[in-house]
Amino acid sequence: NTTLIKLNLCNNQINDQGIEALAESLKTNTILTKLDIGCNQIGQQGMQALAQALERNTALIKLALMSNQ
Repeated sequence: NTTLIKLNLCNNQINDQGIEALAESLKTNTILTKLDIGCNQIGQQGMQALAQALERNTALIKLALMSNQ
């Protein structure tokens, strides 16, 4: 991806497995700056995977997480 800077996945019934897949791509992301994954079904396992991915990600500056498990 060289053009997508904002991604809204709010209210898409994303669970831990789904966010783990997204987290893998975030590890190498250099373009995406805004991500909304609020109102999904992301639990502790998914949030941990996301946190680990964000340790490597330097591009993301805005993250919306509200209303998850």
